[in-house]
Amino acid sequence: MRPVTTLSDSPPPPAQAPVPAPAPGRAPWESPILFDDKPAEWEYGYVARGGRRGCTRGELLERVAASAPHVDLVWTPEAPELVPPAEVTWLLDAVRSRTERDLRYNLRNGLYLLVVSSLLAVVWGKKYPPPLLLVLVLMLGAIPVAQPAFGLWRLRRRPLEYPREQASIFRYQVWLGTRRLVATTVLAACLGIVAVAQLVVGLRSTTLGSAMGQTVRVAGLDKRAVAEGQGWRLLTAELMHGHPLHLLLNLAALLAVGRLIEMHAHWLHVPTVFLFSALCASAASYYSSGTLSVGASGGIMGMIGFLAVIGVRRRHLVPRGFLRSIAMSVALTAATGLVAHQFIDNAAHAGGFVGGVLMGFAYVRRRGAADEYRLTPSTLARLAGAVSGLALLAATAFTLYLLVAVARQ
Repeated sequence: MRPVTTLSDSPPPPAQAPVPAPAPGRAPWESPILFDDKPAEWEYGYVARGGRRGCTRGELLERVAASAPHVDLVWTPEAPELVPPAEVTWLLDAVRSRTERDLRYNLRNGLYLLVVSSLLAVVWGKKYPPPLLLVLVLMLGAIPVAQPAFGLWRLRRRPLEYPREQASIFRYQVWLGTRRLVATTVLAACLGIVAVAQLVVGLRSTTLGSAMGQTVRVAGLDKRAVAEGQGWRLLTAELMHGHPLHLLLNLAALLAVGRLIEMHAHWLHVPTVFLFSALCASAASYYSSGTLSVGASGGIMGMIGFLAVIGVRRRHLVPRGFLRSIAMSVALTAATGLVAHQFIDNAAHAGGFVGGVLMGFAYVRRRGAADEYRLTPSTLARLAGAVSGLALLAATAFTLYLLVAVARQ
């Protein structure tokens, strides 16, 4: 796939030096000092694959129009710093040509993936349940086709505005990488440590693929055990996973939405939102389903719900497309849950999302100052964040204790 910029929950580029505060009324990702000053040796040049190369004006036009190597930034006499190519007026035609070619390339690849995933679904029709095969086709085929097709439609409809929107999204992604994650990294480490313990304990009796699944009853959301007084399972279940792929998908989502919360709110909001949403998710699952349930997706859905409130209440302080991206994540999760409801705890997802929305109503003010792009937590919110973080660490330690106890037995 070729690098057409999209606003999504994918990880941003590596962190750069901290960006100074922008001018009042200007978004920090639109700051002219987001990127470095241009080199003095060349009048024109570009940045591709992390390297800077000087060139002539004509060569710059050719490089920007080419699909490979992909030119991320350029410098010209018009600006004192590096800028995305779409922000240079006389490069717009070259950017548009490259973007259209890349979108067509991605669309062809998406169609190939759609054919392959559909054939796999037919071949595996008797081996795997139809809902899981439908999810396979949706994730590996339909979405890779829909995204570039929608991009081509928008490019034809708005040939000048679309490339500039992509440049703004690229700026936003770079800005997201200007701060190191704090609470999100610690939370991801907790999930990873518990998963390693599950693998170590589970491998004593089975293979790698099902090792984690062998341990879920130790601290998973066993509804009968909760009814008998083991209420701690409402939280420990969110720290466990049934399969390595289950863990990897949740970790990827956690790192993406956690970064958004830490950049638009505060790192202390992460443990509070996750903890409350996880408990709401487990409670919803407990009262709606009789099956065993594990996984951090309930807490992660709560974090998405929290971001949705930020997108609504502070729409003037988030980039264009922010709320649309959140809505697409919710819609995709809901659609996957509908077609694979036998394997996905939809009640937990819904409960977690509602919990995150409630936290958003509690923490996110309806209006913020014109340049207040990050929420400032109150003293009470800071205390709640610290207590929630300690509670998650304690739950992690307790889950490890239970797994070690089983291993000794």
